[in-house]
Amino acid sequence: MSQDYEKPELGTVSPEQRFSPVAVAALYIYVGALTTVVAETVAVVHAGAVAWTGVVVK
Repeated sequence: MSQDYEKPELGTVSPEQRFSPVAVAALYIYVGALTTVVAETVAVVHAGAVAWTGVVVK
């Protein structure tokens, strides 16, 4: 490995910045929103399938 490997590249984020409270909060909000969207989509597709086929899947 060369010495260049140890030098931080432009645009890299230090560990302190990477795990800042703001970044963690933003990640939680993003994951929460994504989970909600997926759950809503599954519920709508399931309801549509039940209405279309008349079969209730348990």
